[in-house]
Amino acid sequence: MTKLVAKLNKSRYFRFFASVQLAVPLMLVLLCVVAAATIVESRYNSEFARLVVYDTWWFEGLLILLGLNIFLAAVSRYPFKQRHLGFVTVHLGLITVLIGGAITKHGGVDGQLRVVEKSRDNVVVLDRLSLDLIDVQADMAIRAPFARRAARLTASDLDFLNERFNSKIIAREFLPFAAVREGYESSVDGAISPNFALGFVLESQFFNVSEWLHSSDRPELQMGTATLRLVTTKQSPPPAVIKKLAPAPSPHKKGTLLVVDESTKAELAQIPIERLIPGFKLPKGLILASVKLYSHAVVVQNRLAEGDQPGSNPAIELQIQSGEKLTREVSYAKFPGFSLAASKGTPLGIKFEYRASGATAETTEPKDQNKDQNSNSRTGNVIEFHVSEKTGEVVETKLFKNDQQVGGSTLRPGESLTTPWMGMKITINSLKRGAVRKTEVLPSALKPRSELPPSAVFVSTAGSTPDQGFWLAEGQFRQVTILGREYQVYFGRETLHLPFALELLEFKKVDYLGTETPMSYESRVRIDGREPEHVVSMNEPLKHAGFTLYQSSYEMRPGAPSMSVFSVNRDPGRVIKYTGSLILSLGIIIFTLMRSRLYKTYFGKPS
Repeated sequence: MTKLVAKLNKSRYFRFFASVQLAVPLMLVLLCVVAAATIVESRYNSEFARLVVYDTWWFEGLLILLGLNIFLAAVSRYPFKQRHLGFVTVHLGLITVLIGGAITKHGGVDGQLRVVEKSRDNVVVLDRLSLDLIDVQADMAIRAPFARRAARLTASDLDFLNERFNSKIIAREFLPFAAVREGYESSVDGAISPNFALGFVLESQFFNVSEWLHSSDRPELQMGTATLRLVTTKQSPPPAVIKKLAPAPSPHKKGTLLVVDESTKAELAQIPIERLIPGFKLPKGLILASVKLYSHAVVVQNRLAEGDQPGSNPAIELQIQSGEKLTREVSYAKFPGFSLAASKGTPLGIKFEYRASGATAETTEPKDQNKDQNSNSRTGNVIEFHVSEKTGEVVETKLFKNDQQVGGSTLRPGESLTTPWMGMKITINSLKRGAVRKTEVLPSALKPRSELPPSAVFVSTAGSTPDQGFWLAEGQFRQVTILGREYQVYFGRETLHLPFALELLEFKKVDYLGTETPMSYESRVRIDGREPEHVVSMNEPLKHAGFTLYQSSYEMRPGAPSMSVFSVNRDPGRVIKYTGSLILSLGIIIFTLMRSRLYKTYFGKPS
């Protein structure tokens, strides 16, 4: 060993990498980088600072180079003498701390657990992303997890993902920060979609929003105290007799369940009813536990039951599993805005819209085809947009208050109308005939001190051209057919199921006097529903099964139960880092004592 070190010390490369001349500039560079990262974190947030600095290859390279310099500097002093004791101990402590940090970074867990009051959950959302290809029929998945990047990636950069999917799907582009816009466009051939969509803007002193109504997907929208409705009218309407149609085909065989993201309103999937079986994987890590369909749903003793008028009120009853928690949901074909889970204060993050196929029963009486649709439901403030099936871009806008028309005007795109309540200004943006849904994904700018925009990936399937693919933002999935088999393509945050479930019994928040600024907040919890109870606060974490849970934030909304957000951390390198810190401290003490007058007096000057 002595001969080897002596030989190495003759190499100029070894002497350079073990020298102070490298150590000092390297530590200055690291100091400047960390200072810059702190400024970035204060301007944006910690996640962005991690993306652009701490998780980059070059920052990890700087740390590796520093570790190499420290190690070689210690080796260069071999064989060690008494005067080297402090020096070697300090360097051993530094190396131990760096090793512990590397173990934490590559083997640790850092994520968020959201638990609604009076419920339990164990699904932790991690920082890493995952692109998944799920074989619906075989109930198998190919998962490709990867670290989020701060740079835009093209197909050649994404080969590390595509290799896992055996060319069934190809990731062609990755946007680190994306703005997802859901809208509609006119199809080349109107026969493809006989529907139409109306885009409009609502403005007031409190808000400014752009929205769409669609003749079949979204004919009605509730915004605050106002109901907005799209109404189809006929041109030259002769009286007609609506004959009694045959009952709808059995809902157990026909129909579709539409899955929509509650926050972005983006359509996540259209699932044929015949494929909707227990165990079916839904977006956001949810699993279908049970399903029951009704042709004529009626409520009896707070429960759904089958009525005696087939086809008159189709509905689907679902039971959704999230970890160990089960949530009941009901979706009516004729009332797409209803959500049982939301009404009970247990939002799922997604909304279901049941579309039963086939005709429903109608009464046999003369009916004016020009008569306003939904005229029997104008309670409150109602804005109706009447559009002819056949003519131009004219939109007859009618304003109602408690069944009485209080205003209206004929508008074209670009023209506006102000309501007599709240002073809302309605501006028609566009009218799309033969409308088909369009998802537009564009790069998004970062906003200071706010959450990062979601990332998005553009995917195409086997046998399709690159421009025939589709965008998926975080949390979305798409049902596709590849070589005759049904698949789901999912893109979102990777999740981890804890070996225990956390039950939130109560959330408490104390505000500063006269404000809504929290002075403190805490959660009273139990593990797996068993005693004892624990209190998790900002300064009092909970440790269990190798995980540490911190109270990081909360969500409180009117009419809904509180939600606690816990930071979940598992640090396998913690003991090593603590040990390294102790060794480092000991080395500094030894180094200082050996330079002291007391040491020189009793032990002589170090040679």
